[in-house]
Amino acid sequence: MAKPIDLLPTKYEVLRLRNGIEICGMTRDTGAKIVITLPMICRLSAPSTKETLATFYPYAPLTSDHNIEFPIDYIVHRNDMNTQYIPFYDEASSQWMSMIENDSIPLVNPKDFAKAKDYMDDVLQ
Repeated sequence: MAKPIDLLPTKYEVLRLRNGIEICGMTRDTGAKIVITLPMICRLSAPSTKETLATFYPYAPLTSDHNIEFPIDYIVHRNDMNTQYIPFYDEASSQWMSMIENDSIPLVNPKDFAKAKDYMDDVLQ
């Protein structure tokens, strides 16, 4: 009898992909692939010498899928996520999941960009 596959993510990890992108998320190793639930990209910036701002962005913002699968051979390295970042990841990923489920992603209409460009052109003239 085959061993049942656990469908729940098992831990928080940071993965570097062959294309150089580093993503983080809740992962599940199936043997042939890694399934990442709500994968995010984290950008760190230091607005002051005593603070670091961690900003999380969705890895694949145009999809409505919560999980993304990567073949094992597409991952260069993987490590456990530093526990200090987990609450920030959890907050960002839960907000993103809520926006996906409620169709409430705050998209901006291109017409708004055109108005802003016209305004800036007038100011610069």
